[in-house]
Amino acid sequence: MMKCIAIDQDPAILALLKSSFEQIPYIRLEHMFSDLMEANLYLLRHPVDLIIMDTEVHGVDTFELIRSIKNKTNVIILTDSCEKAFTAYEAGVTDYMLKPLRFERLIKATNKVFRSVFPTPVPEEHIDSSLQPLFVKEGNKIIRLRKEEILFLEGYGDYVKIHVREGKPLLSQMSLKKFEEALPGNNFCRVHRSFIVAISQINYIEKKRIRIGKELIPISESYFQAFLNRLELQ
Repeated sequence: MMKCIAIDQDPAILALLKSSFEQIPYIRLEHMFSDLMEANLYLLRHPVDLIIMDTEVHGVDTFELIRSIKNKTNVIILTDSCEKAFTAYEAGVTDYMLKPLRFERLIKATNKVFRSVFPTPVPEEHIDSSLQPLFVKEGNKIIRLRKEEILFLEGYGDYVKIHVREGKPLLSQMSLKKFEEALPGNNFCRVHRSFIVAISQINYIEKKRIRIGKELIPISESYFQAFLNRLELQ
């Protein structure tokens, strides 16, 4: 089990990291800090295997801290800009991640650290992608969404409307194609230029229309045969 701390001035990022690490069995998040001095004092007394931190915390450049601890622990940098990547590697970091954070990218970065700390790596294929949550940005919020909550997705102008089992639909600026790539293919299927459905949520299909709850979703001709091939018809 790897010990980790997170340092970032943004409470939303810290909350996202906390919920993400709850899904990763080989990491224990020991503490979260929004103050660089508090984090430094903690590290003097509590050695950890991994630090995930922003390149700047309340106007203070964190690279000096990184350079002072790079031989003692692994560091993954969070940054808004690719331009800081070269500086990060010069400072000796293990990896860097661009914001907004993606769970799949976090898995790859922490696997790299795990391989350096322990002799036996964690195979990525052992992590069931269908169980990994989906993080959706809606306005200023980053919402953790379980994939089994999704009924269907609908293209909605420049947005994608995510219809869920309970509550109002979510609006995301991520494209429908990106969602198609991110969602597990064993349960989600594109049936129309504007619709992706969760196969497990289908009530019935009639006249090239899918009933999910109270909604009727069209199946376009170009997707119809591929959709039928996905169904296990008896």
